[in-house]
Amino acid sequence: MNKQPWLATTFLTSISIVLSIGACAFSQEKDRTTYKRRFDQSPFGPDWESGDTYDQISGFAVKPQSIEGYSVSLNPPTLCKLGNRCTISGTLNYRSSKNSELLPVNWFQGVSIYLNPDPEESPDWDAVIELCEAESDSMILKSDGSFLVEFDLRETRRNSSKSQRFELAFTLAKHQPKGKDATSQKVFWNPHNPPASPIVQPATIPASPDLTHELKLINEACRWPFYDPDSTKIVRAVNALQPLGKEKALAVLKEYVDLTDDMLEDHEIAFWIIRLLFEPVDLGDRIPSPSVAVFILNDNREDNRVLWPLDPIAIVDGIPFMVGQKIASSGVPGHPFSHIRWVEQYGAIIQSPMSPSGNPLLAADKLIATEKFAAIKESWGRSKTRDICKQAMATLQIELDKNKFGEPQFTEEQWERCLKSEPARMKWSDESQSFEANKSKIKD
Repeated sequence: MNKQPWLATTFLTSISIVLSIGACAFSQEKDRTTYKRRFDQSPFGPDWESGDTYDQISGFAVKPQSIEGYSVSLNPPTLCKLGNRCTISGTLNYRSSKNSELLPVNWFQGVSIYLNPDPEESPDWDAVIELCEAESDSMILKSDGSFLVEFDLRETRRNSSKSQRFELAFTLAKHQPKGKDATSQKVFWNPHNPPASPIVQPATIPASPDLTHELKLINEACRWPFYDPDSTKIVRAVNALQPLGKEKALAVLKEYVDLTDDMLEDHEIAFWIIRLLFEPVDLGDRIPSPSVAVFILNDNREDNRVLWPLDPIAIVDGIPFMVGQKIASSGVPGHPFSHIRWVEQYGAIIQSPMSPSGNPLLAADKLIATEKFAAIKESWGRSKTRDICKQAMATLQIELDKNKFGEPQFTEEQWERCLKSEPARMKWSDESQSFEANKSKIKD
């Protein structure tokens, strides 16, 4: 019997998406404006100002010669179904020097929008923008001055249980015409000499919608492992679902997938939970590998299927580690419903909740020392070893220094010291569903 009927559907969908990818063009039927973005080989200008070239610009008004200033009119912010993302929309206006009338920006204008990650604060926006300390997005305004941007609120220090005030900053891009009629322009998004100071506008972001206990824990774990490598969160989610039994647990996973259908990347956690929460009824069977942008270790060789039964996850002392590598993909990822259907027919829920028996730091060190991991290290180099170490540190809330790109960094010497530190003595508590300080002393 064919246990993978979804493969043909996924393959055909991927082909249709790849065929639909073409030039990056934009057109509005309502206001008849058009432009085409060119992918420059050298998108940077003086002082590393990032920019893009736009051709065939039409349907926009001519920018006035004299402008008194700019202001922003915001619509009430809206949240996605789980409260993870916020949509900000509104209109950028200008005040005419001729009659002081407030009008929408109706010429071809680029704008960058920044969201301060700290609620109820008014930062030094020049410093925040210069140091890239805020969530941001850039776009060309519509001909009526309107804009729409989505921010991931999980990148902020927001309290999702209540409404909070956040500051937004708007900066105008610098435009350099490339033709006499300005139908081709170079747009610099982060000019060192911007045409105007940041326009600051506060916005009140509402509280997230109420979720069931199980949905809340799945949502908290949904960025595991590549954006939030704390394994505690996925263990909590699995343990919340396990007492429900197979049918009810699958129903909750279906509900979560439905709520995230507009953001496919958040679907991935369903694949990883299924691998930890269920097991094949047939002991010789394996849960199918997910069709996602993660390098899967299993190349259908029998020894790999034995070495990595939960490929691309490894469990060491009851602690899950993502061993697979995040990779680029041009196709459409597989849908979790394919694995949910597989579990419905061939899977059984684990008999008891997950209860890690070891310490994440020591478990990571144990995994790195295995022969099977050495084979992976040959392919991916030291970066994979560092990934495993980072997962262990994140699980114990050990903070690391970050580089200028915001990525955690540490040395081998720091890792060795970490293995002998107090966090290496922490043990899992079934009661608190977290790692706690171990009261019994361990000899150094």
